[in-house]
Amino acid sequence: MPAATSSISPMAPRDAQELADWVAAKGAAYLDGGIMAIPPMIGEAGALILYSGSTALFERHKPSLLALAEGRFLGEDPGRAALYDLALLSGMYGLFSGFLHAGALVVSSGAGMSDFLTLLLPWLEAMSGTLPDLAGKIDSGLHDRNVVSNLAMQAIALENIVRASREQNVAPDFINAMRRLTAMRVDQGHGGDDISGVIELIRRLE
Repeated sequence: MPAATSSISPMAPRDAQELADWVAAKGAAYLDGGIMAIPPMIGEAGALILYSGSTALFERHKPSLLALAEGRFLGEDPGRAALYDLALLSGMYGLFSGFLHAGALVVSSGAGMSDFLTLLLPWLEAMSGTLPDLAGKIDSGLHDRNVVSNLAMQAIALENIVRASREQNVAPDFINAMRRLTAMRVDQGHGGDDISGVIELIRRLE
């Protein structure tokens, strides 16, 4: 028999806020949780649950909650845990999309993905070391400070990835969105920015 599986899809922040409002109208307190783990991980090292909503409720039940997994309380906004949950998943799916697109390119040449992974994993680990610097630039809004590889240069690389994809009969969908946003940012006069500058386009829904 196949193994049984279960999952709970994360809700959107607005859903959490509406549920919190409904609970408050009933005279109760609300604590929302974003479970960053699969069921077998609960109670084990590496499991994380994000909480937001009632501080008093979190503190009252903290020992029991922390027995389930590492807990991170994100504040009184009931939708914050749901937002962070989805943001973490967004980072994960971004990683997966890059992995899948890289795999399609490699496989299109007749090579194997498992062998290529011995190159890809160390490369991704090295590149993850740049994230604290990019996070600082996002927080400060100063995307043109201490830039090593500017957007103008990265726009060319992205154009070449899309071109190579089409030449290899590989769909460029995953990478094309990044190419388009980077080119747009360069066209706006920000070619000297770091890649973090692209967030200024992403964060505005127009």
